Amino acid sequence: MRDRKQKIEMIAHFAAVVCLLGTPAHAEKKMNLGFSCSGLFTVLWAKQSEISLSWIFGFLVFGVIRAEMKGIPIARVLAPLLGPGILLFSFHMISDPATTPKTRSLRFAFGITVAAIDAVLRYHEIPSSPLFALLMTAAAVPFIRDYEEGKMAKVVPFPVVEKPALSKASGDA
Repeated sequence: MRDRKQKIEMIAHFAAVVCLLGTPAHAEKKMNLGFSCSGLFTVLWAKQSEISLSWIFGFLVFGVIRAEMKGIPIARVLAPLLGPGILLFSFHMISDPATTPKTRSLRFAFGITVAAIDAVLRYHEIPSSPLFALLMTAAAVPFIRDYEEGKMAKVVPFPVVEKPALSKASGDA
């Protein structure tokens, strides 16, 4: 059952990329709504919607903050959310079950963290910021999974060794 589900997910990801690459520029705007709906269906089916939706929510919130900080129109900051690159990222890249936390609350935190790092990188005008944000956040996933499974090593402080009290020598008095 698991292998079948993974194959269907891989086919959906491949179909999304082929559709985006094969679409002429003039038809791209019309296709974004359909692509959004199919992407939402994919993440709902894969039970990864928390990540995609928290990423989109974070993108919106941090985008408004970024617009206010830089003094530029909000529409200009939020416009990339309607582009095919961000839609592909939102529904097919960030939501990969192999590279995300297993618990629901940590998936929310994962999506918001990627959005926060992306916002900082976008503020500094670094290109491909969603990919770098995902790379930085995904690097922590092995540690998050250890935490989820209770395998996290407990941090033990260095042992405190008490120094023996200095005794007065018999001839010092």
